[in-house]
Amino acid sequence: MAKSGDEFKTQAEIDRDFQIYEASILRLKDMEELLNHFNTLGFWKDEKKIRSKLRDVTLIAEVEKEIESLKKKIIKKHGKKDLYKKNFSPTKRKHRKKKEFIVGDVPSPIDVVEEIPPRKNSRPLLDKLISLPRKSSANNKYEQEVKGAIGEGSGKPLVIDSSFSEEQEKERKKLVIERAKLESDKNKLSKKEGIINSNYAKYHDIPLSVDRYSYDKAQSREVISRLQKLYSKRGKGKLFGKITE
Repeated sequence: MAKSGDEFKTQAEIDRDFQIYEASILRLKDMEELLNHFNTLGFWKDEKKIRSKLRDVTLIAEVEKEIESLKKKIIKKHGKKDLYKKNFSPTKRKHRKKKEFIVGDVPSPIDVVEEIPPRKNSRPLLDKLISLPRKSSANNKYEQEVKGAIGEGSGKPLVIDSSFSEEQEKERKKLVIERAKLESDKNKLSKKEGIINSNYAKYHDIPLSVDRYSYDKAQSREVISRLQKLYSKRGKGKLFGKITE
């Protein structure tokens, strides 16, 4: 019994599916971090809509388009400088000044609050993030497959956090368990298939051998009969004795 092409997946196909899903989860995490840094004042409905789709790996291309659209709206309303949230609110520091000495009075320090403006050369955190390194030529084919599965998006993916979050770790464990279960089911089905093939060959050969024997016997009797007639016509008697069944 031959198994169909879609009945089982090879180990390489299972590993490839796992890697694509893992890359999709990381891409969603990157977009979530990007959304967290946007100054979404006045666009809370758009933000809520995008966040509702950040748990579905099949909506990556759609989420990327909506994030790009939200980015343009924020720039149009607040300006490019206010695209991202302020990393830190204006800090305050204290200066201690002393009163002038007055006869009969003890000098005591007083607190003076002075605001410090943000530094002009400071940039939002995401402006300092670097892009992923280019793949080597040997991995170009795999890179194209991953991009085709999760969508290329409007730009290069960003490295925000290389460590797995707690949620990603749970997803990874689920995939490992599922893969082990699939392997177990595959082995069980392979054993059953072997038994079925063995039984099929065993019982299929019996009627074939009987039919072949009957056919050969009939052919032999026909040939002997023809030779007997030919020999009798020449007056030489019988070539063989009585043909038995």
